[in-house]
Amino acid sequence: MKREEQFKDVVFATDSPGDFLAVGDDILFYENPAVHFRPGALPWRMKHLMFAVCRKGWIKGRIDMEEHKMEVDGFLLVQPMRFVEITEISPDFQATVFAFSRSFAESLNFGESFSDQLFFRQAPYHVMSAETKHIVNTYISCVKPLLAQDESFTYRMEIARLMTRAMVLSLASLSRQAPLLKAPNRQAHIVLNFVNLVADHYREHRDMDFYADRLCLTSKYITAIVKAQSGRSATDWIERYVILDAQSLLTSSDLTVLQISQELHFPSQSFFGKYFKRVTGMSPMDYRRAARNFAL
Repeated sequence: MKREEQFKDVVFATDSPGDFLAVGDDILFYENPAVHFRPGALPWRMKHLMFAVCRKGWIKGRIDMEEHKMEVDGFLLVQPMRFVEITEISPDFQATVFAFSRSFAESLNFGESFSDQLFFRQAPYHVMSAETKHIVNTYISCVKPLLAQDESFTYRMEIARLMTRAMVLSLASLSRQAPLLKAPNRQAHIVLNFVNLVADHYREHRDMDFYADRLCLTSKYITAIVKAQSGRSATDWIERYVILDAQSLLTSSDLTVLQISQELHFPSQSFFGKYFKRVTGMSPMDYRRAARNFAL
């Protein structure tokens, strides 16, 4: 039986029952899905924790505006609430894909692993080493038959949760040589907390004073730490989230520009229009019109 799952403008489809497994809405597994991609697909906000391993061909896209190209033996881990855009796929693209619900992802309890969260937020794509490939393939070979069990297998979800946590922590452990993780632990805490606060509050708060107050630090100190550790200014982090959300609303909803400006808590439609045009070079209506025309 054919199985399809829609992720906005991208559809994962499988023809063989063995190529798709699911545990409710918490875990979805695809082996070499056919990816039906609509040219002109625009950013959508990821609701799942997703990881994918490229087996053949390649796929190009953006995660929070950062360009990535996944090729053979590439590993991608995308956290919930990040903005994703697929721009191009090779005809022979094949991959193993897992998607986990946000509640399942939160139950993995990475709260104490601040530097690891920061690493995967900043560097979601990696080319697998021999060690990494062994970890990922071992995880897949163990969890796939587990997911095939029916509900009478009492501890199926708990085992899957423990396996997934072990896999992600193992990958993070192998990545500790990355420059980002050489920062002092306190600085990693600050950057991660700042970015998480921005992801939660960018609609209501675009001023640095709010984040400084929440972190009990000065705006100047936060700005210096964020720039040094992420390579991006603090205001740029805020701006990127606002614009990605605006672009997604302009292209995936029927909200008017006024309603979108209100949704994003701008004081007026005019203020929102100027803000949007300063960053993108286009007015909101011009962007919506161009995006929809391109998608036809």
